[in-house]
Amino acid sequence: ATLKQRTDTMTTTITNILLVEDDANLSTVLADYLRSKNYVVETANNGKEAWELIPIKHYDLIISDITMPKMNGFELLKLIRELQTPLPVIMLTAKTGYTDRISGLSLGADDYVTKPFNPLELVARVKAQLRRYHQYNENEAENSDIIEIPGGLEINRTTHTCTLYGEKLNLTP
Repeated sequence: ATLKQRTDTMTTTITNILLVEDDANLSTVLADYLRSKNYVVETANNGKEAWELIPIKHYDLIISDITMPKMNGFELLKLIRELQTPLPVIMLTAKTGYTDRISGLSLGADDYVTKPFNPLELVARVKAQLRRYHQYNENEAENSDIIEIPGGLEINRTTHTCTLYGEKLNLTP
């Protein structure tokens, strides 16, 4: 679930994105661009690295390349869908053939963006996927007992406890 932070006059939603891209230059440029749009972005260099992060961190959206070493984007997508999670996944790839698009969408990708692309279009697609994801999962997020905050902090609304990287914090009321 995303966390809505209340400030004096505005509400900010923290949105966590996992960007899976083996091209270091493209990964850096995309991550920086998404961060400039106020997204929290974590990167992985391949599907295997991403798969190791998914169970231990909360993400609102994944953007994944297809052609990567160790584990390709299709294999990663299959594993994500086996979790039965509504987590949106945008496939980002140089593969432009209809067969590749159909394969990605058939495996459960929510969108498919081909390289080269306009970063503004990618951000528009990210916003559209996040809007759908939050709209359809709004009740689940509101009923969640645990609020996850980037940086390893978790707040349990039921037990009124906080943990940082799994270690209980001793806080005053």
